[in-house]
Amino acid sequence: MSKTMKYVHESLAASGFCVLNSRVAFTLRPDLWESGLTCGADLADKSLPGKLSTVNGCVTYLVRFLEIESCLIKVLARSHDRLPQRIEWITGLKVALLTPAAELDGEVNPDAIPKRNANAASGDIHAGTVTQEPGRACSSCEWASTASTCTNIGESQIKSPAMTVLRRCKGYRPRFSN
Repeated sequence: MSKTMKYVHESLAASGFCVLNSRVAFTLRPDLWESGLTCGADLADKSLPGKLSTVNGCVTYLVRFLEIESCLIKVLARSHDRLPQRIEWITGLKVALLTPAAELDGEVNPDAIPKRNANAASGDIHAGTVTQEPGRACSSCEWASTASTCTNIGESQIKSPAMTVLRRCKGYRPRFSN
């Protein structure tokens, strides 16, 4: 069994979740890797997603920590019960955002997402625009069809969005009902 899979199985057994980030993994289990670099290399292995799919009974979540604002981090968990608190207790990092990865299903053209141009990160899932206000769900947009597709794809660049995910979309137009 590889060091990474040993970390995954032992973390799930001990706490019910596993944070798939080299900084967190090496901090929690320095006995498995010689350095943070080797931990990062092991977690970046291209065969890891296939190996993780063999772990039964887990849901994949995406987490943003206040201390690590640059990205969303994958977390495997057996239960959602008090998951943010459990993650904070074990890692010592403050959870800013926790969402099931399945809610982010939808095809996004990564080339169409502009790069961040500010130092402060918002609490928004959509990484294209930094803003102080929360995003808006696609279901509240006039361009959203009943088939869960965006009819303004030229502007939004999202073919089939998850309608409940908060986003900052250039093509957003509020839906007004009479």
